[in-house]
Amino acid sequence: MWQRLDAVDETRGLPLRARFGDEPILIFATGTGLRGVQPRCPHADYSLAQAQVLDGERLRCNFHNFIFRLSDGHGANCPDYRMDVYEIKDEDGALFARRASE
Repeated sequence: MWQRLDAVDETRGLPLRARFGDEPILIFATGTGLRGVQPRCPHADYSLAQAQVLDGERLRCNFHNFIFRLSDGHGANCPDYRMDVYEIKDEDGALFARRASE
């Protein structure tokens, strides 16, 4: 189910910071639009605010170079880890999100 994002902070540029209900998320630009992720790496709880989008399809945590697929959050080079991923859409200037698994 799509949910309107609250508290979208566009003042810092990308990644945008927003809230999905009670959960903070980061929103990155990808090759096909926008994608949201949990704000901290599931491996060592480091901030993903400085993470890099690779090939428009994967996200690399800068601290330990762990790479996650933006399609489903599964670790590409760290199969024991998975992150929460959100589909993002823009409707008339408002951002909406839903969990990628929905």
